[in-house]
Amino acid sequence: MPSSDELGNTLPELDAALIEARVDAGLEGDAVGDDAVDGDTIVLAGAYAGEAIRREVGGEWRYAPLAPMMQPIFLAAGPDQGTTVNPLGKVIKLLTSGPEDSLAFLAQTVVRVVREPRAAEVSRR
Repeated sequence: MPSSDELGNTLPELDAALIEARVDAGLEGDAVGDDAVDGDTIVLAGAYAGEAIRREVGGEWRYAPLAPMMQPIFLAAGPDQGTTVNPLGKVIKLLTSGPEDSLAFLAQTVVRVVREPRAAEVSRR
């Protein structure tokens, strides 16, 4: 797990807050529904999660309104911006589908995907 406070501590807290929003909307556990979906929550939580990831592995925010299966604003993560991340879409999934769509898990996965190629390069030298 990454050592930064954003990824190690605050993203699990953000997951918990979003799960609490689901419960407040009457969605508990694996219940599926859009009662907890709120535009402000999506933007705030998604932007925070994306920035935490970007600070950990680098990258830049991009706008592509016609990108399939993506929100129009997404993160191109990593030093080469080669890993596409949709944190706003992940917030929507967490709010509609439940805790299996964790932002903390997304961040851990992105960090691993971005860093593994560099680790492999170093071990070959």
